[in-house]
Amino acid sequence: MVLESLSNVAFASPRISRIFAFCDKMAASEDIEIVNLWIAILEPLVFDREGIQSAWKVMGPQTRKPTQEIAKRRGWEGNLPVRGEI
Repeated sequence: MVLESLSNVAFASPRISRIFAFCDKMAASEDIEIVNLWIAILEPLVFDREGIQSAWKVMGPQTRKPTQEIAKRRGWEGNLPVRGEI
C-alpha cells in the first residue's frame, strides 16, 4: 500500500517529502520492530530502479543508510543513483 501511494504521487510533491521525513525518523528508531517494518517497506522500492532513483532525491540520511544496506545485501546496488546523479 505504501508503494502504491508513492507511485501515485510525484516525488517532487511536498507530501512525499513529508512522508520521507517521517520515514527518516522511523529509520532512526531504537525500536527494532519499527526499523524492521521500514526495511520491509524499503525492499520493494530498492528493487524498483526507477522508483528508488526518484525516492532517493527526497530521502534523508537515516533512510539512505538502510537503503544502501538492502541494495548491497540483495545485489541491487546498480539500482541506486550514482553519486553524480544525485
